[in-house]
Amino acid sequence: MSSSRNSKDVEDSPDEGVFEELHKHINDVHDLLKRETNKLRKEKEAFDEVAKKLEHVHFSKMLKLNVGGHMFATSLETMTKDQVPSTNYDPLNSTISELKKSIKEAMSFLEFVNEKYDELLEVMKSSKEERKALKDDNKILHDENKILKATIRSIESSLESITRANKDHYDLEQYTCRECVEIQGIAVAATPSEEQTNNAVTDVDKLLGMDITQNDISVIHRMPQSRKRKGKPGPPAIIVKFTRRDVKDNFYHARKQLKDLTTRDLGYSEKNKIYIAESLTERNRMLFKDCLKVKKDMEFKFIWTLNGKIFMEKSS
Repeated sequence: MSSSRNSKDVEDSPDEGVFEELHKHINDVHDLLKRETNKLRKEKEAFDEVAKKLEHVHFSKMLKLNVGGHMFATSLETMTKDQVPSTNYDPLNSTISELKKSIKEAMSFLEFVNEKYDELLEVMKSSKEERKALKDDNKILHDENKILKATIRSIESSLESITRANKDHYDLEQYTCRECVEIQGIAVAATPSEEQTNNAVTDVDKLLGMDITQNDISVIHRMPQSRKRKGKPGPPAIIVKFTRRDVKDNFYHARKQLKDLTTRDLGYSEKNKIYIAESLTERNRMLFKDCLKVKKDMEFKFIWTLNGKIFMEKSS
């Protein structure tokens, strides 16, 4: 989660080119304000110099007037008496005052811009450092991700090797059962001494219409009554191991002949259906059991095994 957030922050942050362009515009505005301020400052200095000169100009309080060739003397005060006070310097002073005010405002604005400019530079510097930190973190996460992917690939490869090894083991285990079949439904004799499994296999062989000799059979025995079979219906199966695989295959393929037959056709009092199945390893036996559930749930019609492999079919 931290990885995705850091990556998103790096993607959403502006490019350095945007900051550089913004920085250039700010510098341009800053330079323009400096030029205007210097211009205003020079104008103020010029007005101040004129005002200073005017302060040192003194006009005589007495005036001489030539009226029709006659000379008269009077004072400036007398000439301006009863007139509205006025001065030629008021517009100049007003202009100077406004100029001072404008310069003061310009200087205040310039100081404000300088202050914000410095703050913006700090923000840009901080943002650049954060972007660098995020890039570093992203690189670390990228490297860690590569290591994790490599580790996962290694684990997957190991699991595949283990799976192949297990499959080879299970296939080899099932291969040892390829000459064996199980005959199910044959009742167990009342006492062990009365158990004649060889005769039972010979009788089933006759029902199948085959001619199997003792030389074709390696071993015949009843499956032991294990804890797993306790409580299950029907007697334990009889396992037959043939000496030749082709004989076993013929015996197994002829099982359809038993479709309508029961153990009564063999002379037993019980009426049990007779089934012939391939001998499966414990793992494949459990798998077959699960497939029976799938057959029922998915409404498959047929299920069978061939050389230890399980097949199902919807219809014939």
